Amino acid sequence: MPAEITMPQLSDTMTEGTVVKWHKKEGDKVKAGEEIADVETDKAVMPMESFESGTLAVIAIVEGGKAPVGAVLGVIATGSEKPEDVKKGFKPSGGAVATGSAAKPEAGEAKPAATTPKAEPAGEKPKAAPQSASPAPSNVPPIKSNPGKYQYDIVVIGGGPAGYAAAIRGGQLKKRVLCIEQENLGGTCLNWGCIPTKALLEDGNFARKVRTEAAHRGITFDNLQIDFSKMIARSRGIADKLSKGIAHLFKKYDVKSEFGTAKVMGPHKVSIAGKDGNKEVTGDHIIVAVGAKTTPIPGVKFDGNKVITSREAMVLPKQPKRLAIIGAGAIGCEFADFYNAVGTEVVLIEMQDHLLPNEDEDVSVLLERLFAKKGIDVRVKTKTDKVETTDNGVKITLSGNKAGEVEADAVLVAIGVTGNADGAVDPKSGLELFKGRVKVTPNFQSNLENVWSVGDCTSLHWPEQAGMGGYRHPDLAHVAHHEAVSVVEAICGMDFHPLDYKQIPGCTYSHPQVASMGYTEKKARETGRELKVGKFPFSVSGRALAAGESDGFVKLIFDAKYGELLGVHMIGESVTELLAELVMARKLEATESEIIEAIHPHPTLSEAVMEAAGVAVGRAIHL
Repeated sequence: MPAEITMPQLSDTMTEGTVVKWHKKEGDKVKAGEEIADVETDKAVMPMESFESGTLAVIAIVEGGKAPVGAVLGVIATGSEKPEDVKKGFKPSGGAVATGSAAKPEAGEAKPAATTPKAEPAGEKPKAAPQSASPAPSNVPPIKSNPGKYQYDIVVIGGGPAGYAAAIRGGQLKKRVLCIEQENLGGTCLNWGCIPTKALLEDGNFARKVRTEAAHRGITFDNLQIDFSKMIARSRGIADKLSKGIAHLFKKYDVKSEFGTAKVMGPHKVSIAGKDGNKEVTGDHIIVAVGAKTTPIPGVKFDGNKVITSREAMVLPKQPKRLAIIGAGAIGCEFADFYNAVGTEVVLIEMQDHLLPNEDEDVSVLLERLFAKKGIDVRVKTKTDKVETTDNGVKITLSGNKAGEVEADAVLVAIGVTGNADGAVDPKSGLELFKGRVKVTPNFQSNLENVWSVGDCTSLHWPEQAGMGGYRHPDLAHVAHHEAVSVVEAICGMDFHPLDYKQIPGCTYSHPQVASMGYTEKKARETGRELKVGKFPFSVSGRALAAGESDGFVKLIFDAKYGELLGVHMIGESVTELLAELVMARKLEATESEIIEAIHPHPTLSEAVMEAAGVAVGRAIHL
């Protein structure tokens, strides 16, 4: 059947894109994985690959035309159908068909194939939504477990937050489990991401406080010095300790592990290339959990020295005097905060209107102001046009709000991540991929019998009503962990417990910290609901004032009719720790009144949660 080419979401913040160039014309043959067009995203111009083979029958959006994520850009005739018949039968959602590069669609835009509808009132079940064929598996065979037939009950590829969680849970449930990891147990998160970066951030903030607040707190000292290499060494030591802890848990639950490069060869078959040679193992079930890798800027190669990823940024042998960071999501903002704290001159570049563009605007605006106050050169609404390496470092050409040239010792590229599944799947296996991610159903099944995928390497398609409609995946360690546990429990005959992707908690560990869950105020208002919004500033919190951390606020968004918690947005000291209370409140369907009436200890920062709920309904005591 014909396959639609849709506008992909190539970064977390992308909402629409522009077709810059078609590499094929109508009637041309197309191969799966072949670059078919160039798309300009919110970050840069990116190549777009075809996910099917066949003949390009329809070009719906011409060069220069804009389209939102999910809009149909073209159609490929993939089977026995004739391209001319596919073209005749194509009906664009926005009206007339735009054929050939000379034709122009109305206003250069197309409507998406399926738009996110307004939220259904509480208690009403949303209707089923049509799903796109491109990022979802074409066929999902039934689960047919036959454990006695294979060497292992579960073979897990990848030892990160998804992989090791799946392996341990399988071991707890008395399954024979093998976990194959290419480098170190714990994956990117434990070894090169979540954990060691937090050590650096805490050390940097400690140094900043001593430098900027000591006199105010009655402390004096002479000749403050920062040993950059010792900070790096401490973060590495923490990562090593936790990796060994996972090995201990594997031993406790009788989970076998091997180091090497694993590939899915087909249903129940995995090859392993290790230091002792190659071999093949079999498993009743295979779980692919190989995570993601940094997305490069097209035409700019990582060299690990001047053009770096977050991995090199946390182990640089020498502290840079000046660092440029492209991309102001969580990774970009965290490294901007750390390097600024230790004395590096930082330029933070973001094409979108604000830092942390997925966060509530009130949060992003305050973070920009506080970062600028710390001396970070914040450049929002600014596009990176060119990155060049020089004898002394890099030169970056910018356009937009703060155009010009920036020279730095190095540039950290943090524009997003790309699925890592290509290297874990043999092309002959038949396992379907999309943009480096395994195509799966909402319960994480692939198109191959008993082959599953979880975490950042999945191309998971939700119905549009799920709040994150499309194939983008929330690339977060805690999401990967819960997906992995759900899959293993389902394999073992337990009830599958789906995640609520509309209410995924997210944290940024800069100083101040940012924590959020659910709808932003703007998105909540777009649903058409009547809202109650409560915002309580830390400037009137006794505990925050005592800690010297009065910047920030707690903002809660409720449905006015039912009291349902729709959104949480916080910025300030330790707000990532406050978020868990509201995750639990949402899970237990607590209303604003129940949050207010739960006794919060005094004096604590958590009182700001109670007070914000009080502000929303006119019951706040301290504001």
